[in-house]
Amino acid sequence: MFATPTMSLLFAFVAFFTAVIAAPAVGLVDISKRCDALIETIPWQLSNIQLYNNTSPDAIPSSISFHFCDQSPRLQLDTECKYPFQPGESGTPGPGYQPCANDSIGFTYGNGLIQIERHYEDPW
Repeated sequence: MFATPTMSLLFAFVAFFTAVIAAPAVGLVDISKRCDALIETIPWQLSNIQLYNNTSPDAIPSSISFHFCDQSPRLQLDTECKYPFQPGESGTPGPGYQPCANDSIGFTYGNGLIQIERHYEDPW
């Protein structure tokens, strides 16, 4: 029996598909070997929180400042965060976050609440 063009194409597809399935996954990273339950299990710590609310007309602006610390394995980070309010402001201007000294950390402040975000990209 002679192979028709359709059968030859089908055979070539099956052979290619089988080779792809059987080939080792080159360049793929097995993340199960480096992921553990310790990532993001240690709460972030804020310390030295200072809120200065200037109600007098002198030149010192109102401000908020604090120290941010993340002690999670492979995510360790210490940075200072501060924002001087403009006259009439009672919180950080929206809608975005204000960057800290390490700009992977940002924060907003308003109505007595500090909200923090962190940007992190796994280098693996």
